[in-house]
Amino acid sequence: MKHFLLRTITHIFLILLLCFFFAYSTLYKQWVICVLSALLLIWCSQSLLYHVNRTNRKLTNFFEAIKYNDFNIKYTIDNGLGKNFGELNQQLNEVLEAFQQTRAENEANLHYLNNIVQNIDVGILSFDDNENVTLSNQTTLKLLNIYRLTNLQELNQTHNILYEKIKNISNTVFYEPTPEKQILIHKTSINLRGKKLHLLSLQNIRNELQQKELEAWQNLTKILRHEIMNSVAPIVSLVGTMQEIVSLDVKEKSVAIDDLKQALETIENRGKGVMNFVSAYREFTSIPKPFFVTIDVKSWIENVVKLMKNEAEKQNITLRIEIKNNFIFKIDVNLMEQVLINLLKNAYEATEKKTNKLVEIIVLSTQNQFVIEIKDNGIGIEKQALDKIFIPFYSTKTKGSGIGLSLSKQILQLHDGYLEVISKLNEGSSFFVIINQK
Repeated sequence: MKHFLLRTITHIFLILLLCFFFAYSTLYKQWVICVLSALLLIWCSQSLLYHVNRTNRKLTNFFEAIKYNDFNIKYTIDNGLGKNFGELNQQLNEVLEAFQQTRAENEANLHYLNNIVQNIDVGILSFDDNENVTLSNQTTLKLLNIYRLTNLQELNQTHNILYEKIKNISNTVFYEPTPEKQILIHKTSINLRGKKLHLLSLQNIRNELQQKELEAWQNLTKILRHEIMNSVAPIVSLVGTMQEIVSLDVKEKSVAIDDLKQALETIENRGKGVMNFVSAYREFTSIPKPFFVTIDVKSWIENVVKLMKNEAEKQNITLRIEIKNNFIFKIDVNLMEQVLINLLKNAYEATEKKTNKLVEIIVLSTQNQFVIEIKDNGIGIEKQALDKIFIPFYSTKTKGSGIGLSLSKQILQLHDGYLEVISKLNEGSSFFVIINQK
C-alpha cells in the first residue's frame, strides 16, 4: 500500500510541477518548453489514471474470467505495490482456483454419470416440448434398432406406433416392436433451469413376462388339475359302485336301490360342478372389447350402489359413500359395473361374521389417476393368500369360482388401470380400483 501511495503522490507532484512549467513557459513565451510541458502533462495524467484504475481493471478481468470460464489466469504483477495488493491478488487467485476445482469436479461427475447412463441396461431418452432429443443412451438406440436420434419425429419412419404412444403417454405404456422385444416405457417430466424436459425409461421385460407367464400357467394348471380331479374322482368311484349294484341279485338290488339313487345324484352334482367350472373358464377367457363412454362419476357410483343397497340392508350392512371430488371419466360402464359389484359382493361376504358390519366406497381423482376404494371391516385376508387372490380360479371361499378378482383385474388392464389390495387379518380389507387418466 505504501508503494501505491508513494507512486500516486509522485504522479501528483509531477503533474503540479508540469503545470507550473506550462504556465511559466506560456507566460514568457517559451514555446518549446510549453509544448514539452503539455505533452508530459498529458502523459503523466494518463499514467496516474492507469495507476489508480489498476484495481478496477483487475476486478473487471476477474469477473470476465468467471463469466467465460477462464480460470487459468494469475494475478501477481502488482504484488510489489504493497501488502494489500498482494493479499488481494492472493484472494482472487484462490477464488479462481476454487472455481477451477469445482468445474473439474463437475466435469468428472458429468463424465461418471454419462458413463453410467450409457452402460446401464435400461434405455434413457429425454426430449423437450419441441420434440428435440437432448439425451439418448446406447440401450435406447439398441432397443429401437436405430443409429442415432435427434428428434422424436424421426421415429415416425420406423416406429410410428411408438411415436404416437409417446405423444399420448401419461405415465406408462407397453410397446412390442418384435416378438423378442417387449418394451415397458415410463414417462416423467422435469423442469431444468426453466426448461421443461420429458424423460422416458425403456426396458425390455420379455424375460420377466415369460417367467410370470410360466408361473401363471403353472398355477392355472395346478388349479385345473385340482378342480378336474375333485370332480372326476368321485364320479369314477361311484360308477364302480353302481356296476357292483347292477351285478347283484334281484333281492339285493331292491335293497341297494337307494344307494344307486344317491350315487346318481352325486354324479349329477359333480357333473354340474364341472359344467359350472367350464362356464366360469369361458367367462374369464371371453371378455368383450371395451366400449368407452364419458360418464359423470358421482351419478354412476350412485346407480351401482342402488343395485347393491337392498342386499346390504338384508345383511344389516352399513353402506357408506364418500365422493371427495366429482368429475367425468371415460370407461366401459358395463364392464366397470361388473368390477364394482364383484368387489362389493366380496366385501359383504367378508363381513358375515361381524356384528357391526361396515362397507365404504371412497372415490377420488388426482391429477393422473381415478381411484375407487372398496373398504370393509371384515375378516381380512391371510398374508399367504394375498399373493394368490388374483390367480384365475383360486378362491378362499368354499363355494367361490375364483374368477371374480382375476376377471376384475383383466377388465382394469383394458382400462389402462390396475387393482391393489391392503388387508389385515380380523381387521378388514381395502381394494383399490386405479385407472390412469389419459
